[in-house]
Amino acid sequence: MGSKLRIGIFTFFLALGFIVPAMPGGADAEIKFFGDLRLRTEYEDNKSFNNERYRWRQRYRLRFGAKADITESVQVGFRFASGEKTYQTTGNQTFDSPNFADFDFPLDRVYARYRTDVGGAKFTFHAGKFGHQFWYPTEILWDQDLQPSGIAETIVLPGAGLTINAAQYVIRQADRNDLPGGGQKGNEVYAVQAVHDRDWGAFGTKVGVAYYNVADAGQICLDAVASDWDFRTNKNFGNAACSGTISDFQLLNINVQVSLLRDSVWPVKFIGEYVNNLGAEKAVVNGNNYDEEDTAWLVGVHVGTKKPGTWRFWLAYSQIEADAVVANFNSDDLQQTNVNTIYPQISYQITKNMSIDYDGYYQTRNNYQLARDNGNAIDDTTQYRHRINWRFKF
Repeated sequence: MGSKLRIGIFTFFLALGFIVPAMPGGADAEIKFFGDLRLRTEYEDNKSFNNERYRWRQRYRLRFGAKADITESVQVGFRFASGEKTYQTTGNQTFDSPNFADFDFPLDRVYARYRTDVGGAKFTFHAGKFGHQFWYPTEILWDQDLQPSGIAETIVLPGAGLTINAAQYVIRQADRNDLPGGGQKGNEVYAVQAVHDRDWGAFGTKVGVAYYNVADAGQICLDAVASDWDFRTNKNFGNAACSGTISDFQLLNINVQVSLLRDSVWPVKFIGEYVNNLGAEKAVVNGNNYDEEDTAWLVGVHVGTKKPGTWRFWLAYSQIEADAVVANFNSDDLQQTNVNTIYPQISYQITKNMSIDYDGYYQTRNNYQLARDNGNAIDDTTQYRHRINWRFKF
C-alpha cells in the first residue's frame, strides 16, 4: 500500500508540473512579511514528574516569515521559528545560554500552495513543510507548533458546509538496503478528515471526523530517542533506549464544537475531542500486563472574544492514555501521553495585536506504574505549572 501511494504522490507532482506552467501569469509577486512574538515567565513544581523538581524560567517564541502570490492560484512561503530543531512540538527558547550566547533560528515552514475553483468547490493543494491543514480545536492529538512535511489537499463545498481534508506526510524517506535480506524502508502518515460546519441562527455547530495511519509504527520509538526523552511515553519494551513501540497507530479522531451567543459580548464555545487508537495492543511491559491504553478525550469551554479591551476565559480537562496518540506529535504542554490535565487560561486583549494571559497546567500520570515500567525514572505523579505570557503580532 505504501509503495502505491508513493507512486501516486509522484504522479500527482508530475501532472502538477505540466498544469502550473500553463496557468495565466499575473503581476510581479508581492512579498508579504508576518510574525509573532511571545514572552513568557514560567514556574514549574514538577515533583519529579519528568524534569527537575522545580524551576522558574524565562522564555520566548519568535516566528517570522514571508509569502508571495506568484500567480492568482499559486503562493510560496517560508517561516523561521525559534526553538530546538529536535523538540519539534514547541517553538519555545529559554533564556539560559552561557555568557548570553546567541540562539538558533531554524526554518519550520517552506511550501508552495495551489488554489482553484472546480464546479463551485474550492480546491487547495499544499506541498513542502507547512501547518497541519486539518481542523483540530485542541492539541491532544496534534501540536500546533508541529509542522508536517509532504502534501495535503482540501476541498471545500460552501453550499453544503462541508470540508474534506487529506494528507500524505513524509516522516522518513524511503531507502533501499542492498545488503542480503534488506529492503525498502520509510515512514509516512496518511490521513483524511470530513468537517461539517453549520449555522443554526442562534448558535452554530462544527463536527470533524478524521482517521490517521502511521505507516511504520516501529520507527516511532527510534525517532523519540533521536528527539528527546519526553517523547518516550508510548508503550515500549520497558527500556530507556526505546528500541520499539508496541502498538500500531491507526487513530480515529472526532471533534465537536458548539457556539452560543455568538453576537454577544460574551460568546461561548463548548469543545469536545475524542481519539481512539484502533491499532493499540495489550502488552507485557517490564513484567506487568497492560491493556491497550488506547483512548484520549477532552472537554472544555471558552468564553469571550479577541476584541481590544475584552477578556477571554478557557477551562478544560483531558485524559490521554499511553498509546492513544503518537507522543512525538501531540502537545508538549499536555506532556505527551499517559497524563491527565486540568488547564485554565485567562487572557486580556490589550490591542488588536497585543494580549497578555495566564495559563496553568495541573497534571497527574494516567497510569503511574506504566510510566515507571516504560523506562521513566519518576518518583511522584503530579506536576503544576503557572505561566504568564505577553503576546504580539506584527
